[in-house]
Amino acid sequence: MGGGMYLKEKSHIYNRVVSAVLTVVLIFSCWIYTPVGVSASTSSVSYPVTASVTRGGVPLKLRSRPTTASSILAEIPRGSSVTITGRYNSGWYSASYNGKNGYVSAKYIIMPSAGSASGGSTGYPLSGKVTNGGVPLKLRSRPTTASSILAKIPRGSSITITGRYNSGWYSASYNGKSGYVSSTYVILQGSGSSGSSGNTSDGTVSAPSKPVVTYKYNPVRLDVPYYWQYDSRWVNLRIGNSRNTIKTAGCVICGLAGIESYRTGTVITPADELKKRSFTSTGAIYWPAGTTAYYGKDYLEVIYKQLQAKNPVLLGGYSKDKEQHWISVIGYAGQGNTLRASDFIINDSCFKNHSRLSDYLAMYPDFYKIVYYKN
Repeated sequence: MGGGMYLKEKSHIYNRVVSAVLTVVLIFSCWIYTPVGVSASTSSVSYPVTASVTRGGVPLKLRSRPTTASSILAEIPRGSSVTITGRYNSGWYSASYNGKNGYVSAKYIIMPSAGSASGGSTGYPLSGKVTNGGVPLKLRSRPTTASSILAKIPRGSSITITGRYNSGWYSASYNGKSGYVSSTYVILQGSGSSGSSGNTSDGTVSAPSKPVVTYKYNPVRLDVPYYWQYDSRWVNLRIGNSRNTIKTAGCVICGLAGIESYRTGTVITPADELKKRSFTSTGAIYWPAGTTAYYGKDYLEVIYKQLQAKNPVLLGGYSKDKEQHWISVIGYAGQGNTLRASDFIINDSCFKNHSRLSDYLAMYPDFYKIVYYKN
């Protein structure tokens, strides 16, 4: 395997891994035709509005037609937010959830109070301001960092936010292109209609009458470059005087190169990093001065704290066959009060399809340690 024999380490240790739990609330606003026969009692409501699901342990069904005999398009958990686009009759609303349009039973929906947001608690489209650092914010084709880049948006630019996909991503429009942007780097500036919506501390939009929700863990992402071990520019470079090469044991070197590039604001490739470091006769690295290591079981908490301090982390572990491999933890996509491995964002120099810590842990379940620079 390309990442087969992975570097062990000596001396100082480069450690840092984050894990977090994300409570996902998917809201994708979309208009749907409201049939004739709307109840007069709903005339004071200006659709679309955002409402909450109150059903018990059984998810609420989004159906293709306003009848329980119709097909189920989606199941909506209790406490989720749905976009109500109209009222079909006294028993059913037309609704949108996760990009699907259908109908939900009115019995299990709590509508916002009439005075809270006369057009809905989210009033998209909104104007947003990009707050990303020196690196432009990416408008992507899908709500994932693995998707293609449609446009690069400079810091300070204004963009149109058309909806909220989940707690980590907005659907957005910029220069005639539509896609998704990370909500971490966008400041919402108010409702596109009434201007009555406000920003909460986590960047989400809520009606003024609703309390601000705060979470222990929130999204964070560091712009750490990704380097692939099998890049032809360095794949066959030898590690010190050992028989190992970047191809066979270059995960630590590639991870360090990305972190050093981020820390210094310059481009440092694995070939450059290889020249800077010292190794044992077997290819084990002497960790850079200023790094420290952590071996505790609560390493996810330590990683998250380091990420909040703008400090990326190297994490090492073992497969069931005792094969060692290292990755870089560069962000957290979740939001809530519990950390979850599937919400930590990683760079894996050996496996391009690994984007989350949970992907890595599925192959390398035995945690060894994390290494990071001491602040």
